[in-house]
Amino acid sequence: MGKYVDVYVRTGEGWRFESLTLDVRALSPYDEGFARRRMADL
Repeated sequence: MGKYVDVYVRTGEGWRFESLTLDVRALSPYDEGFARRRMADL
């Protein structure tokens, strides 16, 4: 679980990413899934 923060810039070829940031807030084991095991807060 997390939040993306995207910043775009318009170029001659169209819109492009200037930056992309992911702020991760919690993780859960993929093989167990988030429904079977509580997420670990970060």
